Amino acid sequence: SRTGNDYLSLLINTPDGDLRVNAVQNEEQRGGQTFSIIPFIDSGEQPQDAGAGLSLVA
Repeated sequence: SRTGNDYLSLLINTPDGDLRVNAVQNEEQRGGQTFSIIPFIDSGEQPQDAGAGLSLVA
């Protein structure tokens, strides 16, 4: 069996700069068909709260 979770890395261009996020597969929900969105802030700010229920369902 594989180790680690599948993920998608996304780079979103915004007027305020680039927003980089990872969508990490959550195997505990929907048999691994749900991805949690994890934002990364390049400007050194604290990471935004990703617990707002945002998910990508394949």
